[in-house]
Amino acid sequence: CHRRFMPHLLQAAGQKGWPTMHRLLVSLLSFLQPFLRDALMTDAIRKLYESTVRIILVILHDFPEFLCDHHASLCDAIPASCVQLRNLVLSAFPRSMRLPDPFSVHLKVDELEAMRQPPRVLSDYTVTLGKLRTPLEMYLNTKQPRDFLQLLPAQLRTGPDFNVPLVNALVLHVGAAGSKGMTNITTMPLSPAMLVLKHLVTVEEPEGRYILLNAMANQLRYPNSHTHFFSYCFLYLFSEADNELVQEQITRVLL
Repeated sequence: CHRRFMPHLLQAAGQKGWPTMHRLLVSLLSFLQPFLRDALMTDAIRKLYESTVRIILVILHDFPEFLCDHHASLCDAIPASCVQLRNLVLSAFPRSMRLPDPFSVHLKVDELEAMRQPPRVLSDYTVTLGKLRTPLEMYLNTKQPRDFLQLLPAQLRTGPDFNVPLVNALVLHVGAAGSKGMTNITTMPLSPAMLVLKHLVTVEEPEGRYILLNAMANQLRYPNSHTHFFSYCFLYLFSEADNELVQEQITRVLL
């Protein structure tokens, strides 16, 4: 984060320094991850964490597009318990954009032009999908094979544990596909993207559902087509839930 190093990486012509800065930042977050996940905050780790927050704040203020474009991989490296750090990354929005006043009486979010524009995502999340990518894309395009939804939950685990980066990548990929069909809201509940998310929210146990809902909340950012899609998803899943526990978890994640 030295003033003679980090600014030069982020200001290099053609954003040539961004991949290096991204790699360094992910390494830093990955190093901190086990300490933050298990709340093992020694004085040294606490100091390093506070410094990391300051670095993110500086980038958020001066280079918000960097956080916008790399939000997926950065969130993969941040434990779910670190809400403040994750929200700093997710609060970034392009400097060219003027955010609407959320308290405006006549604000209709669905009608914003920005809600139809897909965001730029530089994180290569499709690599994380691995062998799941081909059957997932086939289902999103054709709703085939029929047993895809039944087999999906088991594929999101590595042994007994949930593969969080894989869940995050799945949700982002589903959102990217689902947001293209937002032109007709009436058909959204039966769209393949919505069926995937609804099935997982319905059948997963609380831990897996919490990870899934967190992954969805990571896409609620500045006005763009992904934010539009997942805003609709949360409202639909909450209203259609026949289990109060699902509604409680949705509320918890959003709060």
